[in-house]
Amino acid sequence: MTLARRGEGSILPTLNHPHIIRTFGSEGWGTSHVEIVLNLMDGNLASLAEGMARPRRVLAKHVLCQMLQALDYLSVRGYVHRDVKPDNIFFVLAPGYGGRDKDRGGDDWDSDWDRGTGASPFPFHFRLGDFGLCEHESRIDAGTVRGTTAFMAPELFPRRPRGKC
Repeated sequence: MTLARRGEGSILPTLNHPHIIRTFGSEGWGTSHVEIVLNLMDGNLASLAEGMARPRRVLAKHVLCQMLQALDYLSVRGYVHRDVKPDNIFFVLAPGYGGRDKDRGGDDWDSDWDRGTGASPFPFHFRLGDFGLCEHESRIDAGTVRGTTAFMAPELFPRRPRGKC
């Protein structure tokens, strides 16, 4: 089993959290073609952000709150995701929404929250996915760096002397 399959095949089925994608079964282990049945999602954060005129700060808070809950859940169980990025944050629309802003007219679905009503009007439920690089902290070699470079923490990279400005 490759590293990517190990995370998706052995770790993901053991997790049960509202902000982590779920598996409903898999087949083909030991072959070159593995199929894993996951939640049907409406899109990911990368595609959502691309479709917006300008990403909203309140939407960012909404996503961040849900992803921090998912990462906390993983951390308590000793798992490290190692590849959190917009492409791996999926969403499903709440019932009654045919599109991102179809029922609210334009992209003003956050206006109620902006007025301080306290309730989130967002039609999105976010879930963290792609557990291909996820490992238990006890299995991670301190010298090994994995993930998507553009989204990795800067402290994972060796320090280089800075030049003068």
